[in-house]
Amino acid sequence: MAQVWNNRLASLSWRIDVKTKSRHVENINEATSIVELKIAQLDKSTETVRFELNSDRMQFLVGQIEAIEKQLSAQASVPVVKPLIKAKPTGPSASKPTVTSKPKPALKPTPAKA
Repeated sequence: MAQVWNNRLASLSWRIDVKTKSRHVENINEATSIVELKIAQLDKSTETVRFELNSDRMQFLVGQIEAIEKQLSAQASVPVVKPLIKAKPTGPSASKPTVTSKPKPALKPTPAKA
């Protein structure tokens, strides 16, 4: 396995699947997030990581990403990125998450204080 810390996220793809029924249950309406990450290695190769999350685990992941964003923003003293996914309540009556495609503003260096 290659070194982890010098790799970078090359792309992220995701989709929401809804299981509507099974052999034993007629009406399920269970949402599942399917996520695919392409990780660029130092040697220019890519590794694909795929995983599936139920709505509880997806909410946990979104919370962790928001915590990372807050720490990065605090370190930079400016917002690093605007959230691309706005978390909404989950469940059978919840709608799909909205995704924005606004370009991210470039960070401007702040002058050092003497």
